[in-house]
Amino acid sequence: MDPQSLLALLKKPAASSGDKLNALAEIKSSIKHSNLRLQEAPVIFDCIRLAVAQQTSSSLALSAVSTLGHLIKRLKIQDASGRTIEQLAPRLFPVLQERLGDLKEPIRTAASQALTDLYPYFPQDVEHIIREEAISGHHTRAKETGMQWVVRMHKEEAMPFKSYVSPMVARLEDADGTVREAAKAAIIELFSNAPDRAKTDLKKQLKAHSVRLSIESQILSHLGASTTSRPQTANAQEHQEDFGASTRSLPGMDHLAQFADSLNSEAAQPPPPETVPMDPLYVHSQRELDDMFRDMLPCFEGKEDEHNWTLRDKSAMKVRRLLKGNAPNEHHHAFMAGIKSVMDGLLKVANSLRTTMATNGSQLVQELARTLGPALDGQVEQLLQNFIKMSAVTKPIAAQHGRTTCDAIFQNCSYHTRMMQHLWNAAQDKNASARQCVPEWLKIILKRQAGYKQHFESSGGLELAEKTIRKGLDDAKPTVKEGMRTAYWTFARTWPDRADRIMGSLDEKSKTALQKDSNNPNASLHASTIGAAASTSRPNNS
Repeated sequence: MDPQSLLALLKKPAASSGDKLNALAEIKSSIKHSNLRLQEAPVIFDCIRLAVAQQTSSSLALSAVSTLGHLIKRLKIQDASGRTIEQLAPRLFPVLQERLGDLKEPIRTAASQALTDLYPYFPQDVEHIIREEAISGHHTRAKETGMQWVVRMHKEEAMPFKSYVSPMVARLEDADGTVREAAKAAIIELFSNAPDRAKTDLKKQLKAHSVRLSIESQILSHLGASTTSRPQTANAQEHQEDFGASTRSLPGMDHLAQFADSLNSEAAQPPPPETVPMDPLYVHSQRELDDMFRDMLPCFEGKEDEHNWTLRDKSAMKVRRLLKGNAPNEHHHAFMAGIKSVMDGLLKVANSLRTTMATNGSQLVQELARTLGPALDGQVEQLLQNFIKMSAVTKPIAAQHGRTTCDAIFQNCSYHTRMMQHLWNAAQDKNASARQCVPEWLKIILKRQAGYKQHFESSGGLELAEKTIRKGLDDAKPTVKEGMRTAYWTFARTWPDRADRIMGSLDEKSKTALQKDSNNPNASLHASTIGAAASTSRPNNS
């Protein structure tokens, strides 16, 4: 069959997949065993494009990719200059990019191989597809395929991977757990034999993308590198030893606890130091774990009283100890089911009027967020409703627990638009204490979402962030305004055009205060300009 007839057949929806597959096989065989007429090359590329795009037959798409490989080899022989490939192959890029996220792994692998075949002729185009469209895109399977492609190309072709590091590190905080694991595996594979300076650059990228310390530690331990210490507040340094004792999570990861209070959030403040010994609690079977959680349930029923409060406090302490033991890893599903079953009770502990007991409950939720991360996503809505409300209470210790616990949730759990909705609601709260917390929470979200701009924008998060900033900058409370100016400059680093629009809508007094904020990278320049203008306008008395 000639290429033109194959093209006509592929365009017929009524034609059977078997007929199309047989016809394509004839063309492939012809390409493999004999020269082709170069004037037929455009039609053959169109045939391959249509066949790869076929959704009804995986065999047809796989055969098309195989045909492409033989076509490239044939054209390389007949047209050593490569002009034919350079002119015709770009029409395949959109469909190959789409197939990187196909449901079926053989199709994804075939699309990846096709891009490998085209890479010598279009290095920049292929790199853009892999880096910007696949790894940095929205499609889960395409992200995985893209990262696997980088690993394979580096291993087989010694392709430099430096330009891919940043988007791959960003995937370590992806909302999908499979993507996070794929990113972790890819980074470990790429850097396993990398020089020390490359590993140093990796540490900087992990910090720049606010990757949680537990993931950073796992990667660096595989690479034989030490964990980069994160900046701490003065208060954190004061309580470092005691706080470390209360936030130790898993065996072999104790050294992470002393840094857990910062977790890339400038606003994070450590909870009160833990005074009760916190030894890990290990379980030997899932049944033993199930029994532990089941035994806790009765004490959480009803209201707190003199008979059940000690049992509740001990139950919360037991969960904290379990969190430090082997249960979260070795019996993960049973542990998560147990946490879900007692969550209402644990929130009663956190909201207790007994200060020590409330501290225990709040610290437990913080440790759950830091240790479990996205595994706690199913409980986030309930937790935020509780602790945002707690941050607005008049009792200072309880309000601090609310703020710190929300910090941990925003920093470690997967982002969802509901988080921004909670912030927008808090920004409109009549209670000034709740509004004062919003800027710091917003900064955490903005920093984490800087690497996921498209998702943040398309899900409505950007609009809510802009509304929240505008509301805060116009707040009647000076402390809220001051905090929101800091959040504004965090926002401006990622969305400068939107930030300029906000700036342009302010009155002169508000605009000047915003420009003079210490977080403005040009604050000193603005101050010197104002000073020069003032001195120029001052009358000369000499």
